[in-house]
Amino acid sequence: MLLDAIVKYLPSPLERGSLEIKHNDKVITRHPKPDEKLCAYAFKVINDSKNGPVTFVRIYSGSLKEKSNILNVTTKRTERINCIARLLANKMVPIHSISAGDIGAIIGNK
Repeated sequence: MLLDAIVKYLPSPLERGSLEIKHNDKVITRHPKPDEKLCAYAFKVINDSKNGPVTFVRIYSGSLKEKSNILNVTTKRTERINCIARLLANKMVPIHSISAGDIGAIIGNK
């Protein structure tokens, strides 16, 4: 029942279609494609004793690559992404990028 509810109420951005975002009094449309501009949502932050802060993100459009700079619209600051990981149970497997529809973790950012 839990997995059915996740599929019903939390669809993948690929299944959902385009996303409209209001930013600076403008409406921006993003499509869930890897070649679009990046649009990601950080939905959870935990403090890991070995890795420091771990931020869980879902990518709605574009791709997030390690060693790239992104704009944090909440703080209005540019942040450098040093390490990205895929979470498998209690293990973090380092990867180089995540694309639209994926959920991953950014390790070490504030």
